[in-house]
Amino acid sequence: MVMAGVPEWRLCLLCGHPCSGAILVLLFSKVIGVFAWGVASALAMALGTAITLSVLALLVFFCRRVIERMGRSRAPTLWQQTAWSTLSLAGGMVLLTCHYRWYPSVLLTCLILVFLSEHA
Repeated sequence: MVMAGVPEWRLCLLCGHPCSGAILVLLFSKVIGVFAWGVASALAMALGTAITLSVLALLVFFCRRVIERMGRSRAPTLWQQTAWSTLSLAGGMVLLTCHYRWYPSVLLTCLILVFLSEHA
């Protein structure tokens, strides 16, 4: 769908916001004179994000089917309650693991940026 009076290339800009990490990599690579490597790394980051989100979407899609089949079966009520509680606990543990795995790297990046901005 094309909006009246708006060029098609500008409509592509409406699909989301730019990745702050990619902007930082591109800016840093421009400053140190290796812009082509910065573009390559930003594209690699985009590809990694696309693959990760696609895998997660497929996982959600197929797990939802399995869970719907479990709900349709004539399993005892106690078994259903145990299964739902176990699934909820497993999902929470995955989120906590991801948080504790990635938070230190985010904190380190922020500290490095603060250090560089104070000594620049």
